[in-house]
Amino acid sequence: MNPERFRRIDELFDRALELDSEERGALLDAECQGDPELRREVEALLRCDEAPEPSLAIDGELAAAAVEQASEAGRLRNDEPEPELPERIGRYRPIRILGQGGMGIVYEAEQDQPRRLVALKVLARHAVSHQMLRRFRQESEILGRLKHPGIAQIFDSGMLEKTAGGHAYLAMELIDGRSITQHVTTENLSVPQRLELFAKVCDAVQHAHQKSVIHRDLKPDNILVTSDGTPKVLDFGIARVTGQDLEVTTIHTQVGQLVGTITYMSPEQVSGNLEDLDLRSDIYALGVLLFELLTGKLPHDLVGRSVPDAARVIQEVDPQRLVSIDTMFRGDVDVIVAKAMEKEASRRYASAAEMAADVRRHLADEPIVARVPSSFYHARKFAKRNKAFVGGVLATMLALVAGAIFALNYA
Repeated sequence: MNPERFRRIDELFDRALELDSEERGALLDAECQGDPELRREVEALLRCDEAPEPSLAIDGELAAAAVEQASEAGRLRNDEPEPELPERIGRYRPIRILGQGGMGIVYEAEQDQPRRLVALKVLARHAVSHQMLRRFRQESEILGRLKHPGIAQIFDSGMLEKTAGGHAYLAMELIDGRSITQHVTTENLSVPQRLELFAKVCDAVQHAHQKSVIHRDLKPDNILVTSDGTPKVLDFGIARVTGQDLEVTTIHTQVGQLVGTITYMSPEQVSGNLEDLDLRSDIYALGVLLFELLTGKLPHDLVGRSVPDAARVIQEVDPQRLVSIDTMFRGDVDVIVAKAMEKEASRRYASAAEMAADVRRHLADEPIVARVPSSFYHARKFAKRNKAFVGGVLATMLALVAGAIFALNYA
């Protein structure tokens, strides 16, 4: 379903909400003439709007109205019996369940035309309300705008009118991979290799930011690494669109409602004030992610804390420094992570591209921009990049000094 179709459906739905049942029928007769599918979509929304509004979980529990994107190696998230597979869902044949939660199920499914395997997100029947459908549609439209090798692609979306209550579905690229933290541990990647992988994640996030999309839930489970080492960023379902072109499908989260995974939230995000959110909130999450990739730990110990107490810690307590975990991180890497996790958004990197550039400068033994460089720092970096040249110069200088000393002794 393309963006214009989304807008048309939402426009008619909003107009119909203001009318009684008889007036609604007249409106749909006039506006949907020759397009019965459009009428079915609007009527499904109107029926769903009458259903009770489901509660939203705080800590990222499928808060985006769909279900969490799962990998090939996905597992069920609870101990409930596995539901029976439906024979068909639209033009998809479910093969097995990859994951499930309170808001729906993710299937591995086979698409008819073109024939391919997909990850099929299906919104649970009880979750099909107007608000949740808006969020589900938003994920479809946002993902459709993002074209990058590091971002999972969307293929198709729609609703199944024949199912009681109406099911919304989203067909996405099936990612055969592991979470980024599992990948770096299983493959025993070196620190430079982890930094290179992280820089690729930053490239994908930068692409989303250039499209005016903030992810708002960057965490290891939403970043899978394929067998060829390509990181894929998933689940933009709770992303906030910062531009005005998607105003009708932007999430309007109530003030004080946390959406995302609190461990990776920025101080301004845990405050619940959406007006303070911009792309630098994702930069904070990237800093937490890099800290975890390098140390296997998190910068804040939030285990056992209530949500309000965890939010207070994130807002008021300085995160651990990398160097406090291991002195091997003293210097550039410690500075890069600390800058990304600054409490004040204005002190963080201005973009994911800037952060990636500093990571790559460090890997190339070039001066990073996250620190105020001293002359000695620049000289040390130059010497490390040009060992042969510097060694030759030093050898020449030593020879000249030795020659001068010899000449003075025998003058």
